[in-house]
Amino acid sequence: MIIIQRLFPTSTGSTEVNFIPSLIQLSGTKVWKGRQIAARCFASLNNRPLSTFEEEFLEILDSRNENRIHGLLLLITGDKEALKTLSPTVLSAILAKAAKFSIPSQSIVIKLAMMLNEENILTLAETLILSKSKKIDLAELNFYENAARFSVRLGSEKIMLHLLQMRGNAARALVAEECFFSDETLKTETIKDELVEMLIKSECDETRIGCARALLSGKIEDDVRICKLKTLGEFQTVFVLSVYDQF
Repeated sequence: MIIIQRLFPTSTGSTEVNFIPSLIQLSGTKVWKGRQIAARCFASLNNRPLSTFEEEFLEILDSRNENRIHGLLLLITGDKEALKTLSPTVLSAILAKAAKFSIPSQSIVIKLAMMLNEENILTLAETLILSKSKKIDLAELNFYENAARFSVRLGSEKIMLHLLQMRGNAARALVAEECFFSDETLKTETIKDELVEMLIKSECDETRIGCARALLSGKIEDDVRICKLKTLGEFQTVFVLSVYDQF
């Protein structure tokens, strides 16, 4: 597939005819990396509207095979321009079934929502994120990275707070999002309180660095910031100042 990825569609479409059906099939492999490569090959070679593959895509969605569904979503989101040609029937099927998808597949649904920027799928993506329990730290960091990016892009304080309160990978993904540092929502008291709480209690250096950078981003008034930082112990104070020196 790596070799196939370097090919280009021909004017006669012969390359497409030879490889596209196989790539759709290979996108359902049990090997994660194989699904990713198949999706890149598909995006590189396919020159037909995605609506052309409506029947094949619906069959995959009906299969309930998580590898095939994950691979299909990778195919669909591989090319932003091609995504505009996706069949409304396929999109509706994705929306209807997304709640039962695996976490990796739901992560791509969140990405799909950002790419399409349509109200119905944006609402679905928000629901998927908020449905994740604050008591469970999922291992799938990709899900949290897309969720963090989604919350910042929408400016959703509700989702940001949910991710921060989940701690672990969810919070780490959010405070690692560069746009989060300059977002207007950092002026809200609840988000400031959560950042300070994590800065004090988190055992992860990466998370503490993110919290410190957010608190020192300049979006929080000096008097409030100083008041909050005075509650820190000696170690955390030194830690924050060391991060501040990096600005």
